[in-house]
Amino acid sequence: MVRNVGYTAESEFELSPRMLPVEEINGKRYFRDEQLKEYRNVENPHDRITLDTIDAMQMAADSSNLGRMPPQSITREEWVEIFRIPKIREAWGLDEQSTPEEFASTCYGARFDFSSGGPGYCGDLYLLYGDALSGAPFLLIRDDEHRLIIVENDEG
Repeated sequence: MVRNVGYTAESEFELSPRMLPVEEINGKRYFRDEQLKEYRNVENPHDRITLDTIDAMQMAADSSNLGRMPPQSITREEWVEIFRIPKIREAWGLDEQSTPEEFASTCYGARFDFSSGGPGYCGDLYLLYGDALSGAPFLLIRDDEHRLIIVENDEG
């Protein structure tokens, strides 16, 4: 049986080779072959991983939130929104002439797509810390009306 693998018809008279997509898995590059339902290592064709194995690993990572928790940059619009909170301006010693850009330049900040492990808050979570290592960081979340609020710390 002859299979026409790796070729696509560009016209009714011509066939051309088709490159399999390459993906990185655990630091190695693999061809993704949908027809054989496997990944094959670009350097070593004997190193194979079935698509089912990768799909199961991805589902496990997604269910444990490991793949969804990286910090993200705070946008300029979000810095402006954070800057408008009086308690934040007070904590950083900012006055009426200060700008959100000045605030952002003296603050470490990140946004997370927070998903609670149980019933509770899911949504934007902002972590803000000054340019000196002292005190607790500020945590902000969105209320029911999508406004940013500071999460009050229970530690005194």
